[in-house]
Amino acid sequence: MDLKKTLLVMVALTYTLVFAGEEGSEKVALTVEVEGFSSNQGLLRLALFRSPEGWPRDPAKAVTTASVAISLPLTKVVLEGIEPGTYAVSVFQDENSNGKLDRNFLGIPSEPYGFSNDARASFGPPKFDKASFSLLSDKAIRIHIK
Repeated sequence: MDLKKTLLVMVALTYTLVFAGEEGSEKVALTVEVEGFSSNQGLLRLALFRSPEGWPRDPAKAVTTASVAISLPLTKVVLEGIEPGTYAVSVFQDENSNGKLDRNFLGIPSEPYGFSNDARASFGPPKFDKASFSLLSDKAIRIHIK
């Protein structure tokens, strides 16, 4: 093999080794199971975040969102095609189907809500780190709505 062909093969192999892991990384599925509803009124709204940016109040900054009818006693949402990484999930029961988490005059949610890891809210939502989890392969998580 001459030098040009050898260099070309080396460049192709290097590219494959360096970039195949990024471009060819397998997507995974996340199954979110939500329980603790007192009724099946309205919709379950879900947002999946990959960073603290927008967490959990700005669904426009979420990786993906979903809205599904509530099934008692357990509502399942399957999110497919997710890049492996660290994520956090927020959910709420949109009882009046107005597309937002309603709050009282003090800013406290008046509709049921929850977070991955069952992270607790106190004087505001939990920090992203408290609700985050590693998603490296297909996984199921359970959230208890409050």
